[in-house]
Amino acid sequence: MFGKNHKIDSSENTAFFARKKNMSDMVSRIEFKKPEAVLKKKMPEKCHICKWFFNFLFSAFRFFKDFFKNSANPVKFREVYPVKFTPQLFNRVKHLTKVKKKKIAIFLLAAFLIILGSWLFLKNFSRLTLKITPHQEFFKAEIVLKGKKDGLFDFPIEIISFKITEEDSRPINGKKEIKNKARGRIVVYNAFSSEDQVLVKRTRFETADGKIYRISEQITVPGAEIKDGKIIPSSVETEISADQPGEEYNIGLTDFTIPGFKGTDRYSKFYARSKTPMEGGFIGMARVVSEKDAEEAKILLKNKLAEKIDQEYKKQIPEDLILLEGASEIFYEEAVFTPLVGEKGENLTAALAANFKGILIKKEYFSKALVNAYLGSDFINSAAAANIDQLGKKIISRDFEKGEIVLKINNVHLVWNLNESELKNSLLTENKSFNEIFNAHDEIKRAELIFWPSWWQRIPNNAERIKIERVLE
Repeated sequence: MFGKNHKIDSSENTAFFARKKNMSDMVSRIEFKKPEAVLKKKMPEKCHICKWFFNFLFSAFRFFKDFFKNSANPVKFREVYPVKFTPQLFNRVKHLTKVKKKKIAIFLLAAFLIILGSWLFLKNFSRLTLKITPHQEFFKAEIVLKGKKDGLFDFPIEIISFKITEEDSRPINGKKEIKNKARGRIVVYNAFSSEDQVLVKRTRFETADGKIYRISEQITVPGAEIKDGKIIPSSVETEISADQPGEEYNIGLTDFTIPGFKGTDRYSKFYARSKTPMEGGFIGMARVVSEKDAEEAKILLKNKLAEKIDQEYKKQIPEDLILLEGASEIFYEEAVFTPLVGEKGENLTAALAANFKGILIKKEYFSKALVNAYLGSDFINSAAAANIDQLGKKIISRDFEKGEIVLKINNVHLVWNLNESELKNSLLTENKSFNEIFNAHDEIKRAELIFWPSWWQRIPNNAERIKIERVLE
């Protein structure tokens, strides 16, 4: 594919020819040429002191070995080491070595152990770092990709959705003179007949002390049940409000009659009982929920919900999925205020719910779609997009109900995949030079070797001590 001293040429490579034929109008390709030799980091020269020290130790060891072996024959020793030893000098050295023979042996043993230990240390703890620059290509041409939930388009997508509710309580700032009517709920009973009874809007209900309340909407009281000749009353629940504003209409649980039936048989058979106390009646200056109070509470809740949504979807989205900017929406439900706008109260409690929807894209499939669009299907497993998070992308359309999204993409950076385990295995097992090994990998554009220690230029015998770093342009 990309061999030594080889340029990408459409006439020589059928895979590239087919691809270039499809992309010739939109892609300007980068020329790739394998260097004459894989760039190898220039290693510093071995430590001269260490080299001299090791040579000295080996030479001393050999010298004393031959000296003791030929101590009885100075002539033969001078043949091995052609130095000008006089008999007197030879005897003096012989006398000194006999006296310090034990010390010399200890010195040589220590030197041997140091050399052995150093060799074992380097053999088992040396490291190699490979800085690999893979083959890369850059594309500025725009393409359009379509994603769908069922995966029928260029790449599959997933839809994420959840709901979050936030509450807040704050003092009410608005003040004005108000006239509020007490309100509450009652249960209306029919013990008169089995026929339904319609009560029109604003029908009056009266307490024993003469306070009048009215219903706000027309209601129908179902007919009573006749069982064994006895009437079992039916009922219906409704809301009533005081006929007049004021605190005197704030009362507890009680019974009501219907003044409109007075003087008829229905008067004693239709009645009502409190479901809740009558509350809210007031006349005078008071704190009232204003439109401004409600709007400020709503803005605060939206800000809190935005932070929660950001935290929540980050928790729910796995690392292999991405949420593109613009591929989500937030729908806020109607805010609920207690008390309502215009009503009296000391504190305003506001509640707001937000519904989040987002379209998620799996990086692996999106990368394959980019490779397929720019290079062709033959390279789907050979290369990958290196800049999915930074590439130019614009959402043309999206549909959360159908699970579809259409994107316009440009400025794509594609990088050839590197099989790290295979490369490490080649370095450990193959009896070849570095350049031969690297040149056999077409996906490698440049390789840089860094040994530790720098003067120990041997491949470690363990793959775990070989580190590979990718260098992207």
